[in-house]
Amino acid sequence: MAKGKKRQGKQKASEEASSTSNRAGQSSSTQLPVSTPQPAAASVSSSTPTESPAAAGPTSPPARRSAWGAAASRPVALVGNVSVSKTGSQPQSLTAPTTTPVTAAPAPTTNTRQPASHVVPLGGFKRTKPGTGGRLIKVKVNFTPVNIEVDRQVRQDPRIRLDIRKGDALYHQYDDITPSLKPAASWVLIDRLQLGEGPESIFDERAIRSKKNRVAYDGKKILFAPRPLLLGENNSKSFNMPLHTAQAGQPAPRLYTVKLTKTAEVNPETLKRLIQGQQSSDESVLSAMTALNIIIRMKSMSDCRKAIAEQKIFSQGRFFFSERGKASLGPGYEVWRGYFQSIRPGIGRMYLNVDTSAAVVYTPGPLISLCLQFLGTRDPNSLTIEGITRTGWIRLQEFLRGVKVAITPATPGRPTRTAVITSLTTRGAAAETFVPRGQTNSMTIAQYFLAAANVALRYSNIVCIEVGQGDSISKIPMEKCSIPPGCFMRKEIPEKIQRDFIKFASQRPDERLANIQQCLALQGTLDHRDSEYLNAFDIEVDSDAMPITINARVLKPPSLQYSSAGKQTVVTPKSGAWNMLDAKFWKGGMITHWVMVIYASTAQFTTKDVNDAVNTLMNECKKLGIAVQDPKPLIKYCNGQGDVGNDLQKIGSEAGNQKGTTPNLILVVIPAGGGTIYKQVKFFGDVRVGVATQCVKSPTCKGANSQYWANVCLKINPKLGGINFIPHSSSLTFSAISDPRTSTVIMGADVMHPAPGPAMKTMPSYSSVVASMDSFVARYMALLRVQRRQEIISDLDQMAKKLLMYHLEYKTKIEGKSREQAEPKRLIFYRDGVSEGEYQQVLEKEIPLLKQACVDLKIYPKITFIVVGKRHHARFFPNDKRDADRSGNCPAGTVIDTEICHPTEDDFYLQSHAGILGTSRSAHYTRIYDENNFDVNFVQDLSFLLCHLHARSTRSVSLPAPVYYADLVCTRAQNHYDPLAPPKPDPQSDDPIKPYRDAFKETNALQLKRMYFMVGLISCVACEAADK
Repeated sequence: MAKGKKRQGKQKASEEASSTSNRAGQSSSTQLPVSTPQPAAASVSSSTPTESPAAAGPTSPPARRSAWGAAASRPVALVGNVSVSKTGSQPQSLTAPTTTPVTAAPAPTTNTRQPASHVVPLGGFKRTKPGTGGRLIKVKVNFTPVNIEVDRQVRQDPRIRLDIRKGDALYHQYDDITPSLKPAASWVLIDRLQLGEGPESIFDERAIRSKKNRVAYDGKKILFAPRPLLLGENNSKSFNMPLHTAQAGQPAPRLYTVKLTKTAEVNPETLKRLIQGQQSSDESVLSAMTALNIIIRMKSMSDCRKAIAEQKIFSQGRFFFSERGKASLGPGYEVWRGYFQSIRPGIGRMYLNVDTSAAVVYTPGPLISLCLQFLGTRDPNSLTIEGITRTGWIRLQEFLRGVKVAITPATPGRPTRTAVITSLTTRGAAAETFVPRGQTNSMTIAQYFLAAANVALRYSNIVCIEVGQGDSISKIPMEKCSIPPGCFMRKEIPEKIQRDFIKFASQRPDERLANIQQCLALQGTLDHRDSEYLNAFDIEVDSDAMPITINARVLKPPSLQYSSAGKQTVVTPKSGAWNMLDAKFWKGGMITHWVMVIYASTAQFTTKDVNDAVNTLMNECKKLGIAVQDPKPLIKYCNGQGDVGNDLQKIGSEAGNQKGTTPNLILVVIPAGGGTIYKQVKFFGDVRVGVATQCVKSPTCKGANSQYWANVCLKINPKLGGINFIPHSSSLTFSAISDPRTSTVIMGADVMHPAPGPAMKTMPSYSSVVASMDSFVARYMALLRVQRRQEIISDLDQMAKKLLMYHLEYKTKIEGKSREQAEPKRLIFYRDGVSEGEYQQVLEKEIPLLKQACVDLKIYPKITFIVVGKRHHARFFPNDKRDADRSGNCPAGTVIDTEICHPTEDDFYLQSHAGILGTSRSAHYTRIYDENNFDVNFVQDLSFLLCHLHARSTRSVSLPAPVYYADLVCTRAQNHYDPLAPPKPDPQSDDPIKPYRDAFKETNALQLKRMYFMVGLISCVACEAADK
């Protein structure tokens, strides 16, 4: 379910306007840049004489052919009504907002076509003119133009639903593939049908003569054709056919029934209207985009068919992974290079986005070997219930859950089947019993396999795996299981292979771009030259134009304020980073007294190592302004195989007896691979007791210098209630949001989902919301909730209400403001984890919940809602080496808001961080709702400013701090469960997430008001590298 970022330059709008407060009778004198008012959302129907329903149908005269972007031609007649509408309604404003128009900024010399006045974007907020702040540069982007012929009747493509049947009984439905017919086999059936190897042709003579006799198939149940297929009067037909031609002397092959049923017509003319700003992203556009993305991958699938069948190449949606580029990550793991392709709309034309990717794959082989490698042993007895510790069993079960295995059946001669591991047994095969189907007496699993194959199990005492759900759970001996080729890891990358994975996945920008260009020209990858599929659908990909060059701007970085007690009080980032030399934290926390607990042997971490660590840490605390009342901690060595929480409880009590008060900081030294210890430490500190904890790794902190411990202090200080730094008052953006007359609260939110797969069906999602507490937008509080698997934050109203209450409390009690001054007049909400197809759902469900939270507290801020995310594949490369940073990436603060951006929705890309490893990934921002009508320069500047406020870092990061924090809180969800008593899922329950909800423990009240979620950035870098 992972960051670093920066920006440069900011410019006020050419005219500022007063913004009227939502509170009745209260005016605001703080001036903010605003954009021209947006039209209210409404359902709009639009039709022209050339696009009227009357012109539809096969009798309409053929239109002149032209590619998009060429001279205008008569549009194709559409089947059905032409509708430009916005599904759903925009949330009603808390009060009727008033806006002041401003003078438009000069438009840059690039493609800045604005949406038509009648168009209401799917998100609800229409694209404005591009920003003007910063210096202009040129960048390359991994997009290439796509031309599509739309002005002809045959482009009204039938969309086909497929059912595949064996005989008369339902055998295979493409959204529910059975093990008997592998996915590759379904491709064979469709391929044979389109090649004329079926019982009869599905194409008419005209299609064959014009080379339109090709179909695009998604591998499941949807098929597109460039001309109507010969399916009879009912537009539905069944074809009986084998997977292969009968061979002489061999039995007749089994027949399968492929049923094609026409369900819809998709017209790409809607996409032409979209890129010209004449239509929003409605259902017709989404359907056309789906068709294009299926068509575009057909040649790759065709070229790779043999390699896919031989399991040398694996297709996953829009990704292709090949063993040709694999590398070992050590015993049990491999990393494979992959490629991504997707059609995307831009301003004025369509583009193909191509990128490289990387994924961790389990090394094929016996399951027992993988388990032993995970536990770090060669002794199979370590997998017996007697030989494995309780924590080891829990770790192994979590590691195996969701892993696909190939199972050798007990009965010889039966085919191998695949299944996904859901759990482990607590007994070996010699002790685990069950009642075989059709029998009444129970027997052990070992006895069953002996009776079926007349061969005894070799490892009958090893715990078994469980597969299946509900009543169909099966318990299988590990020795009968193996890891098949191409089994991708769908969970957090293990710590021990993170470094090697990052090294493989990280490519310098020039290397990545060369790789992308190579894959477009290499047969068997994404080569679109001479594609009979693209030709059939009249689509042209200009591969030679990769990459295209577009305009970008580099924003000016904001200055940051440290304490006046230090020699350096103001710093201005350079190349996305700054130095804290001679600076003190804006507000230092206090260590009353503390303890140091070491989960390593005295040989691994000696007394000298302990003294060096203590002395260096205390010196850095003093330098940076953290007050320490007692610099000498209680030091204890412990065994990590025991109950870590009880260890910490006893040590804390002992320290309390010695010092008179309990410690307010526990420093824990954990060994490499000590993830289980870490979870227990965080559960103890953040949930069970409510005390700040800081974990450091023994190999890293052993002999570490002062810079290392200064970085540790960056995390400790916010956990103790301190503030590391704040924006400097010279920032006009910061001045605008910190003005008490127009006070602003900034919130961030994210939702984290479990990995896909049957084993994860019973697992919940986690939603987090954070909010700024202070006027400096530097201190945040966070809330985390368990919810069912959906993208919408179901408890947003209650979570936001609680956070806003704490915000008001902090402003009045800590900052001494009046209630009126404390009440936020603006609420800016950054939302992570929302896909483009979910904007409308968020607009209709989450914003009303946010408004309800405000109404409940009798506050009425104007709301701006911005979706931000990094799950995209746009990569930017400097066109001129003089515009590159030291890593070869675009400089921190690079913003792109033209050409490749959405034609109607208000979005931009901001690469706010300097490159460290590989090719930097920008964040993608889409403003879907804005009662404040902020000018685009203000939104971009604010977003860039927030990327500098991650308390843990002296570098600008890749996401605004509140979004980053929300992401961190979600990733820490497992720390809210007792590590020694994990929840037990119940697949048969009507509420499968109830065990997780019941076992979930809230953050301790003592920790809730502190920024307990400060963690190092290395784990985030690993997640970001794997985020494909």
